Formats: sequence, structure tokens, C-alpha cells
Amino acid sequence: MVTIRKNGTLLPAPGVRLRGVPRMAVLSVVALLSGAACTRDVALAPIVRRPAALLTAASNGAPARLPILAYHRVMPGLDNHMNVSPALFRQHMQYLHTNHYKTITLDEWHTAVCCGTPLPEKIVVITFDDAWRDQYEQAAPILEEFGMRATFFAYTSVIGTPDYMTWNQLRDLAQRGHAIGCHSATHSDLARPFGHEDAAAYTRRLTREINEAQRLTADCAAAPVHHFCYPYGYYNTTVVAQVSAVPYATAVTVNPMINTRATPLHQLGRFIIAPWTKVADLEAMLMMRALPVMAASPRDGAIMTGAITNLIVRVPPGTVLPLARVRMKWNWRWTDSTYDPVRGVIVCAVPAPLKPNLYTAQVHAWDAHSNHYAYAWLFQKNASVSPPVPAAAATVPAPRRKLVLLSSPGR
Repeated sequence: MVTIRKNGTLLPAPGVRLRGVPRMAVLSVVALLSGAACTRDVALAPIVRRPAALLTAASNGAPARLPILAYHRVMPGLDNHMNVSPALFRQHMQYLHTNHYKTITLDEWHTAVCCGTPLPEKIVVITFDDAWRDQYEQAAPILEEFGMRATFFAYTSVIGTPDYMTWNQLRDLAQRGHAIGCHSATHSDLARPFGHEDAAAYTRRLTREINEAQRLTADCAAAPVHHFCYPYGYYNTTVVAQVSAVPYATAVTVNPMINTRATPLHQLGRFIIAPWTKVADLEAMLMMRALPVMAASPRDGAIMTGAITNLIVRVPPGTVLPLARVRMKWNWRWTDSTYDPVRGVIVCAVPAPLKPNLYTAQVHAWDAHSNHYAYAWLFQKNASVSPPVPAAAATVPAPRRKLVLLSSPGR
């Protein structure tokens, strides 16, 4: 027996010791059993290093792959590269329904990865960014027509303004079985200080955007808020560490890749859905496979200050994963690369010199049966000094793998 405090800490009941029981396992089980009325008082701890016992359980119980779809606007007659018409959105949901995909929540994925909870074989997570009003008026009724659930990521500064949802509407979505997530306070770039910010000011902004925005969203939406969405997909190891420390159970990016049990829970990839994403394109996204990357250089989410001449990706040698064709994208454009199947090394020459900025890369590969594999990641090139590290994040170990890819700008 444990006692759950308001701040999410766990205390054993008098005379009870939790020796040998991982804190994460207890938290996840509590979150499952508590119900909507109680879970907002339970803070799910992030996973950075997973105990061997949990990894074994997860490998037996959790599905091998998770696609996450990211929608923005769902409006008729809106000419916008982030808008999907209600008719096309209905086609997408009809495809998922007809092909027996089950929508799960990020809480369910978190628990499956950490504790091995079984899930259906064909699963998908549907997310919406920014809390546009048309998501409530147009998308939610279509979702519910097909028995689908979604996560709505809201950033607090626009709630109740024209074109955006109200807190009452977000509360209504939560009561109807959807999840509410945090998309920061103002949708600002979290990976870099503004020009006028010193270290202290940058630290305060990250606290407002990540910590305080979570509390405000949970209070005003009257719902648990365990999941974060990086504005623009911009992040680095510093930002991920603070998100992990809040704690959020998961965080999502805008990286076009399939998630597996090996994908860090605070760097989950998503497929951005655009007006040109027809049903055939959606099917191709759902059928994509995760490329098993052993290492990447620069490493995922790295903040680099030195010269960068090559992107290097190591995959299992051809005897383990035979690849018939390998290509790379550098900042969203196809580029020349070489692949050594014997050593499992993919190399792409980098245009030099790189200016301070966020940079992205993707590896796409196909096997002899035309199965499509993909991996993507992000790194940051800074000037001669690294950005200030917020005190709240400085003591948190950074995840060892996958910070993946930066999306093109946009909400």
C-alpha cells in the first residue's frame, strides 16, 4: 500500500517498505487504476534508464511499433499547408477503422513500454496541435463517429481567443474520453535563448513554458496533463532533460518515423498530416518500419560547437539487416551519401562551414521486398560557447538515444 501526495510523490504506508519495487512500475499501475477523477494528482515519472526487469516485460507485452499522427487544422475551404479538410479527415479515420487500427492514448503506450501491458497488434495514436477551435467543432465528432480517441496539445496563451478552443471545450473533450496535453505557454522556440536573454532569463522562460504551463493546463482543463509537445519540434538535450524532470510521462516531436520500445519516451516521432496526405500516403506512413540505428554522429540532440564535416550513421551489418538501397536527406532534401553494407556505415558529407542553427537528417532504406525503413535525428550547431543550462535540468541525466528530427517551421 502506498500514499499518493498531491505533488505526485509516493510514500509507503506505515510499516510498509517498497524494497525492490521500481518506482516507475508503481506509478504506472496507479495511473491505470486511479481513473480520470484521481489521475490528475498522480505525476508519472519519466523513464531515462529502464530497469532490466521492465525491459524484459515490455519486450514480451508491448507492440513492436507505434505510428503517431499529427494533425493541426481541420477546416473546410481553408488554404493552409497545415489544414486537412473534414472530408479528407473522415477518409483517414474510415481507413483506420476499416483496417482495424485501434487508437490508444500515450498513457497506454507509456505503461506498455514500462510495465509490459499488452496492447492490440495494430495501434495508432492521433494527436492535434495548438487547440484550434475547428478541432473541437469538426474533428472531434468525426473521431467519435468511428470510436477514435485523440490527444489535444494546447498552448495556454491562446486559449479562449478567436479561432482557438476555450477551457470549457478542452474540459468537454477530456470528459468525452480524449486526452489533453501541454504544448507550452506561448509556442516559443525552447532550444535557444532569445537574443536578449541571459542564462537566468532563459531558465525562467523554460520554467514558464514547460513547468508552469503544465500546471495551468491541468487546472483549467480539469484533466491530467502527462504529455508534452515540443513547439515547432525544436529541442535539444537540455530541453528534454527539463521536460523529463517535470515530470511528463512522454513528449512528442514532429519526426516522420515509427516508434518502437527502444524509442525514448520523451522523443516520440510523429507524422505531420498535410492537405496532400491522401489515404495512400497515410497507408505508406503506417506501414513504414523503424531503421535500427546503433549510433549517429553528431549524436541525437547534441549541441555542437566544433567543426562538423560528416553525418555518420551505423546500422547492423548487412547480414543482420540486408538493405537493398539507402538514401539520406539533409535538411529535408535528398543528398549524396555512401553505404558500406559490410561495416553497416552510412556517411553523408556536410556542407561546411555550418552556421549556428538547428539541423536535421534522415536515413531512408529499403530491403529486397521494398519494405521502407526510416530514422531521423536533430543536432544543434552553436557558436563557440554552449547555451546556458537551466539549473532544473542540469542534474538530470540526458537520454542516451534518439532525439530525432526537426520539423519544418509551423504550428
